[in-house]
Amino acid sequence: MDLLNPDTHIPWVTFAAKEWLDGYLRKDMAVFEWGTGGSTLYYAKQAGRVTSVEHNPEWHRAVQSALQHEQIGNSDYFLILPQPHGLARHLPYGPHTYVSRTFDEHKGLFFWKYVRKIDEYPDGQFDLVMVDGRSRAACMSRAVRKIKKGGFLLLDNSERELYRPAMDRLANYVRKDFFGKGPYLVEEWQTTIWQIP
Repeated sequence: MDLLNPDTHIPWVTFAAKEWLDGYLRKDMAVFEWGTGGSTLYYAKQAGRVTSVEHNPEWHRAVQSALQHEQIGNSDYFLILPQPHGLARHLPYGPHTYVSRTFDEHKGLFFWKYVRKIDEYPDGQFDLVMVDGRSRAACMSRAVRKIKKGGFLLLDNSERELYRPAMDRLANYVRKDFFGKGPYLVEEWQTTIWQIP
């Protein structure tokens, strides 16, 4: 993906979710995201401030280059590497284990510092938190109290069974699913938002 091409400056969510984001975001809003790319540039242009966390050094360099190319100054962009630990391979996936099970290359790695970056910010700081990176169940767990009342938590790929227990923990929140097509892929998938009461 060529992030220097403005056509790629969109979040990799379903088109229906992107349409919702277009209507929701304003210049006085703050966004936090785990997992970066076109979404980072999109949020920086749509919101007042975007804080982004990435785990992949190569991808971080590409996004950082695009941010500099676009002369974007309202982005706080962090590279936080996962840490190897023998125990991580054996722990179950969940909201308190800080492991990732999406790719085999992440087995044996702890994403503790990556997930807990959001703890550096006050409760109620963000209008939107997007979870689209690693260790998503743990990210969702840490995110809720950092979102303003009336703000939103967004989870991409919410059709995955792996995330079902973390999603069930939000059963009392107002939820909207956006299932369908999105950029770059032929298959359909789901993006979900929850409003924080």
